Amino acid sequence: MKNLKKKYNNLKFENFTIFDKIIEKILVKYQSLFDFVYLFTIKKKINNKQNLYFKSNWHESRRRAVTALTKEKNTIEWINSFRKNSKFLDVGAHMGIYSLYASKLKNCKVVAVEPCLANLSNLNLNVVNNNLEKKILICPFSVSNYNTIDKFYVSISSGKNKLLDLGAGFPTKPINDSGKFISNSYPHATYSSTIDQLYKNFGPFNYIKIDTDSNELEILKGASKCFSDKQLKSILIELNEKSKTYKKAINIIKNYKFKLNEKLTRKSIISDKKFSKRYNLIFDRN
Repeated sequence: MKNLKKKYNNLKFENFTIFDKIIEKILVKYQSLFDFVYLFTIKKKINNKQNLYFKSNWHESRRRAVTALTKEKNTIEWINSFRKNSKFLDVGAHMGIYSLYASKLKNCKVVAVEPCLANLSNLNLNVVNNNLEKKILICPFSVSNYNTIDKFYVSISSGKNKLLDLGAGFPTKPINDSGKFISNSYPHATYSSTIDQLYKNFGPFNYIKIDTDSNELEILKGASKCFSDKQLKSILIELNEKSKTYKKAINIIKNYKFKLNEKLTRKSIISDKKFSKRYNLIFDRN
């Protein structure tokens, strides 16, 4: 009787294991049938001949993809003015909207810098799915006024789907440019480079976009050689007008003989909050 019970228990265990393996094989083999639930591919038409394709993991990446070519119209208009076959440095590339657009529309060689782990998988998918891996070089690190290994803090969204989507981050300390401490965040290590180091390795650049939401002044302080090169034609930078560093950042750019493009800057979307008024400023070389 004992032997029979033992055999029966073993049989139950073995059947359960086999069932598990069958389910596993089905899921591995046919997972693509269910991918549409989690990984929508959104197509955005650039012109009659070209499209951009964005992978959407969740709500935020889907929203960004849908509004990719309409949300920041002055950024799109700025890229439309690029010379063909130019070089574009995209600091704070996020999911790659403007890197992809510049590469496809203007055949730009792009260096796309993005330190946030929550965004990198999206950026990588978008580059590969648009067949632009030979034109866009992804740099998975942050930019500042020094070259070192440091912490990068990722803001965690509230709700059930905390890390299924895109994220925002802050280098060195979890503090934004309004001086607010971001308590709901976690750090990961990243290398921090200067624009001048990127210029030395991958430059010269004709156009630079800086959108980091925190350390713009430090970034500008590490860009003297790059900004002095007359091959650099234009800079787009998002700044917080209510920040203590706002005027200092503008003065640094102007010291390199760049002039504010008032027409394009006036078309910026303004994010106006209690301690923050952020918008894009576009500077052209005199």
